[in-house]
Amino acid sequence: MKSLYLIRHAKAMPATPMMTDRDRPLDEHGERDAKKLGKRLHHDKLHVDLMISSPARRALATARIIAHKLVQDENRIVIDERIYASDVDTLMRIIGETNPEVDSLMLFGHNPEFSMLAQRLCEEIDSMPTCALARFRFDVDSWSDITGATPVDAYLESP
Repeated sequence: MKSLYLIRHAKAMPATPMMTDRDRPLDEHGERDAKKLGKRLHHDKLHVDLMISSPARRALATARIIAHKLVQDENRIVIDERIYASDVDTLMRIIGETNPEVDSLMLFGHNPEFSMLAQRLCEEIDSMPTCALARFRFDVDSWSDITGATPVDAYLESP
């Protein structure tokens, strides 16, 4: 059984002429939502084998907050450049390349790609607001097998 968690970054500061989009930090609301989500996941005793994040500051900050709340080493978060300004096919390749020994995978990234990926995996999920978590469980042995698989279950949780 493979569990895939997609987390859209928490709410970020608006863009300004003085900072690039990649450098936008979380705002107070975003930090608070990420901590709440992390606390809920900790309460559920969630263990994640691998966390992969976009290099964008807001996504990586969300990943670090969640890792901290899950009592996981935030220095073990893998940064994958391909997640930033991505597309669904690239995200599926990243997932498919994951070592089969990993049973639970958590990705941190952006819209519209995450909403589009979530909808591809489960038609009932049509959008992911900031700091939303979409979970999918697949009865497969390898991550490359989820391409044509239907999830055993799926849900969306948002702040």
